[in-house]
Order: sequence, then C-alpha cells, then structure tokens
Amino acid sequence: MAGKPDLVGIAETEARICDVRTGQPHEEHWAQMLLQMYFLPRCFPRIFKGLRITGEVIYPDEKLEVYSDEFDDTFRAKVTDLLRQVTAAEPPRKAPTANGCAFCTITEADCSERVEENPESEQSELGDF
Repeated sequence: MAGKPDLVGIAETEARICDVRTGQPHEEHWAQMLLQMYFLPRCFPRIFKGLRITGEVIYPDEKLEVYSDEFDDTFRAKVTDLLRQVTAAEPPRKAPTANGCAFCTITEADCSERVEENPESEQSELGDF
C-alpha cells in the first residue's frame, strides 16, 4: 500500500481523512480511503485514540463520504486475500496491458512483459476512413 491522504483534520471526538481527486469517481478511490481509515489509526494510535474516523473523497463536482463500518467482513476478506498474494513466496500471475503499463514506472529494461501499445487485434478498425 502506498499513498497518503491530502488532509487529516482532527477535532475533539472525530478525525476526518480527506483526499481530493481531479478525475471521475472510481471504486478504487473508495477502497483506498477505507484502507487509509483502517491503517492510519493503527500506525498512529496515540493521535487517533478514541476518535471516530470518517473519510471524504472530494471530486470537482461531488463529494463521497466514507464511513468506518464500510470496512466490513467482505472488504476485509478481499484485503486479506490481496495481502496474501503480494507477500507469497510465488509472485502473483502477471497480466500486463498497455493501459496498465502506461502508468507503471518500471521500464522495459526491467520488465520483459511490459506492453507499450495495444496489439493490432485490440486496436479499433477504421475501415476506409
């Protein structure tokens, strides 16, 4: 897990974790906020002791409220499964795509499976245009 919230506000009984996004809402943003809400108090127990934790993902046109109780058993199982995969002795199955590799900082020199562009079969056909 990487990243950090843009703002953490602390009042008498509540801590609010805020993350500002410039693009469109994605489920990954909600999941990242839940992870921050779960792990920050565990990493900094003296700061967050006894506080109710809430989250807020702010987009240009809307705001998403995130609550601690959304970190339910289903989400916990998914996080646990992911942590098991990334910490296993065997690396997880690779599934490189041009879109995914475009955001990766690992160069082709260090990743023989890097995809620089979509294969011809995946590109749109324009016909006679």
